[in-house]
Amino acid sequence: MTIQHLVFAVFFPLLGPVCGGVAAAALVCPRRWSVALRAAAAAAILLCSMKFTWFAVFGGSMFVPELPAWAIHALSVAYDVVLLLAAVGACAALVRAVAWLARR
Repeated sequence: MTIQHLVFAVFFPLLGPVCGGVAAAALVCPRRWSVALRAAAAAAILLCSMKFTWFAVFGGSMFVPELPAWAIHALSVAYDVVLLLAAVGACAALVRAVAWLARR
């Protein structure tokens, strides 16, 4: 296994859950939902963010899974939504921080 394969094998499985945590912290936690609803939303986001882990567990390989096409597409769409939510959440947090600094 080369260094490049090792980096990808570590980076990709960690990218999704980190982005899922950012999305959950920025978009779910500030809501005035019940604790159970916030926990369910955060758990759904984190489960969707584990695309490469699901590929490795159920598909045989992290990068070339042997799953049906519909399963690969569904997991990929869920993963992309989590990355988009993380980007939106990070931008929203940045805007709130800048607005807070401007008020001070």
